[in-house]
Amino acid sequence: MAGKRPSDLSGENLSFCSHPKQVQCRVDRCTSPAGHIHETFNSERAYVCLGGLTPLLDQKFKRTFMKINPVKVLNNNASDGASFSDAYCSVDFYPEAYPVALIFQKGLQILLDYFINNERPEDVVQAHSLEVLLHFLDSAYFTEEDSSMEGMNEKSETDITIFLANHFFGKLSLTSKYVIDGQSKGKRKGNACSCSQDGCKMTGVFGDTSIGNAEVWHGKVDVLLNHTDIALKIASEEHAGDKRRTSSIRLKDEIFAETIVFSFLQKQFHPYRGHHLYPCIAVNNSDQVVYFYDSHQDVLLESSPVPLFDRETGKFQFATIILAWLVVNHKCLCDGLPSDLACKKSGFFECKKIDVFREDLHLGQVVFPAKSPSECNGVKQLCKEVDDLNKRRLRAMANKSFE
Repeated sequence: MAGKRPSDLSGENLSFCSHPKQVQCRVDRCTSPAGHIHETFNSERAYVCLGGLTPLLDQKFKRTFMKINPVKVLNNNASDGASFSDAYCSVDFYPEAYPVALIFQKGLQILLDYFINNERPEDVVQAHSLEVLLHFLDSAYFTEEDSSMEGMNEKSETDITIFLANHFFGKLSLTSKYVIDGQSKGKRKGNACSCSQDGCKMTGVFGDTSIGNAEVWHGKVDVLLNHTDIALKIASEEHAGDKRRTSSIRLKDEIFAETIVFSFLQKQFHPYRGHHLYPCIAVNNSDQVVYFYDSHQDVLLESSPVPLFDRETGKFQFATIILAWLVVNHKCLCDGLPSDLACKKSGFFECKKIDVFREDLHLGQVVFPAKSPSECNGVKQLCKEVDDLNKRRLRAMANKSFE
């Protein structure tokens, strides 16, 4: 069966989550009837929040300042019908780095207006996104609760995925709905969250997260947040002997491929948006990196890695919370590419099948072509006759008896 067309699954068709009628907190059965946004934000909290924005706004702090780097695509297998797990995308970086705040001036201006002057956005969607952030800060930052994943370190990748979708990214989004790749469900039953809180339930579901086209890059993303609006990649932990180490979430061919495909898909969904810069978040149990691709202007970006947690408090780091909030609500908080970045072309438009990316990508029910036996089957057992020939070859080389 053919994959559903983008227009069938467009997030903008879901009116119940796109345009809230009024700013009222409904997250986690919150008892704030008028919403956090209408409460007076006291000066002590405002001071803490303004200080927490340092890694996003103060460019003099070079070591911790959040940057984005434009990326050049040198070579790839995008036209070979490769799956994301088999993607090859050789890249290089432009020498210049830019503040990540440059593409989120709109969202950061909203925060400064609120923290400094207690001014609320006039736009209803922006106001609701600010309400969601204020609820999260009240419940997960300005509290004594430990929101870290310390207890998650021994759990599976699926459990970590559920925790981050349920207790971080989903809580910062206009809607807490998400879809996790159904193949990762395994033997899990029901919709219980993987955290340690009794009775905590998933606000999302397991389902089909496949995107792309079998003629080009395609595959299943780990999570689709905010219905179909954000792609999330969870990097699993790797085991090295008895030690555990977190796998890299940078310079991964798979993540570049997912980011590019997702952006082209979103452009098919929403061809008349003001800009077509779309994000893909890569995260493990300690760091977060955000990738962006503009499928109209051919610009690929990678952010510097930022830590999820504050080492001293164990809570989500404030600047990371703000960056995640900006990204998951990018439709109303992102400015798109400034002119300085718009000229940093990635070169991906040179792809031989660029028309497939522009016109024929799918969300859901993407057909995965079967690999031929020559591609997927190794020799199941050694053939004695061939092994004897190889031993003879090796002996001759060792003794130089062929001279």
